[in-house]
Amino acid sequence: MNASIFESVLHVSAQTIAFFQHNIYYSLLLVPVVLVLVFLFRRRSPYVQFGVWALLLVRLLLPTDLAFDFSASHFLSQHWPALARFVQSPGTTAHFSQQAILQKPAPPQFVAAPENAEIRTGKTANSFATTWYLWAFLLWATGAVMMLFLFIKKGMFFRKITREAVPVRDASVLAVASRWQQRFRLRRQVEIVTSSAFATPFTCGVVRPKIFLPQALLASEHRHTAQAVLAHELAHIKRLDALWLRLQNLVQIIYFFYPLAWLACRQLNSSRESICDRLVLGEKLLQPEKYAKSMLAVLRLSLTGDHRLQAVPAFGGDRTILRFRIKEILSAQPVTKQRTLPAFAFVLLLGGFILPISAGEQPESSAVMQQQQTAKFVSPVTSKRVSFRFGKRAANKAIHRGIDLRARLGSEVFAFSDGVVDSAITDYVKDRGYGNKI
Repeated sequence: MNASIFESVLHVSAQTIAFFQHNIYYSLLLVPVVLVLVFLFRRRSPYVQFGVWALLLVRLLLPTDLAFDFSASHFLSQHWPALARFVQSPGTTAHFSQQAILQKPAPPQFVAAPENAEIRTGKTANSFATTWYLWAFLLWATGAVMMLFLFIKKGMFFRKITREAVPVRDASVLAVASRWQQRFRLRRQVEIVTSSAFATPFTCGVVRPKIFLPQALLASEHRHTAQAVLAHELAHIKRLDALWLRLQNLVQIIYFFYPLAWLACRQLNSSRESICDRLVLGEKLLQPEKYAKSMLAVLRLSLTGDHRLQAVPAFGGDRTILRFRIKEILSAQPVTKQRTLPAFAFVLLLGGFILPISAGEQPESSAVMQQQQTAKFVSPVTSKRVSFRFGKRAANKAIHRGIDLRARLGSEVFAFSDGVVDSAITDYVKDRGYGNKI
């Protein structure tokens, strides 16, 4: 393999694994906040619960250096610096102190290269870490491709069922669907299809949604159950749940190895079904008791399939979630229409406050900036070959905060400017770069 290609692969591997490590650390810090908010809003608003769990998934996709001036991280930096350093970084980071920089610099000392140049350049210390990063990246890529294949396969399975199903022609069923569409103010054309090939009602499609009803639900003794199923699936269509579920599945594919991501997706599925139940019951066309009996009827007909890899919104779902929904529906608390705008605004403000965990760019004092502007720098090696420049390589890449110079093993390395040594790290530090650092 070409050396430059191999170096690029190693760079991508290290960046990817470091991205996962940081975001997993940050998401674990958010778990106590999420659990407290879920407990406080457990009987008030499923919209807030849904939004809070969604924030946890959003954190897993955000840049690790995201920082706002008005955030919890900035607040901690101003009032509790020690706690802020713990929150903002998964590990220990060496910082150059302002006092050390402002001291009178001593002349640089030029040290001859040691006899064993291989140890001096950190090649021995880095070989194991480089191999670990590369193998971890390859294992993740293999697992992600397998998960993507499983989700695509299941999605194709549902699309095949809807393609082979026949449209429902029953006038009473179509009238019920039309009434609920008017209630939900749905302007999209919704097609209702049926077949005996599958036993679970579900919805697929975003632009041209289709509702699949098993033939067993169209029998006269199950017409009331069919009405509840249609209302519930139309609520999913109103909320564009097929689209949001695909975005949720994307996080599951990327973080297939992370149990917290699967837990958050499971809680999102539960909150999503509860929201649709409230939308249906809030219209006052179905009694809660009859609606709950419809769920039990679906369960008795063995219409609850395996949704561990949930690819479409469905009336059935997980049995544990179904039990929770029935208990919530039959509770003494009356179900009324809820305004989603306050919940949306609360979750948006909460996300802007707690999600930016990075410390961001720290402002430097004018004295330090002036010294940096007047300082004269020399190349630390005699070679002039630059292997990686400062700045962004691409729009979606993190900023490379340095300049990499390539030189032969055993080359002399000099101080690039006068200064005071604040820290010298002779061993490789995980997630803090390659080689020795002074």
